[in-house]
Amino acid sequence: MHQSRLESSQQSSSSSSASASNSNSKLKWTTEDIELLVKSLRIYPAGVQNRWLVVQEYLKRSGGNPNRTAQDIMQKAKD
Repeated sequence: MHQSRLESSQQSSSSSSASASNSNSKLKWTTEDIELLVKSLRIYPAGVQNRWLVVQEYLKRSGGNPNRTAQDIMQKAKD
């Protein structure tokens, strides 16, 4: 019984985080944001430890949208 409560609470938290990520992914990417993303991907190539978090911090410092998550950045980079 305790395990079923735990599972249901995990499911509800995962669904709420999924809806939060969906709302964040609707943030518009401006041409400046995309240029910053491309530049940051050149500076921090694949293999850099915590690459997406480093890219996220770079975008914040460079004037990009501070509300972007590492997940949003990773998705846009794949696009």
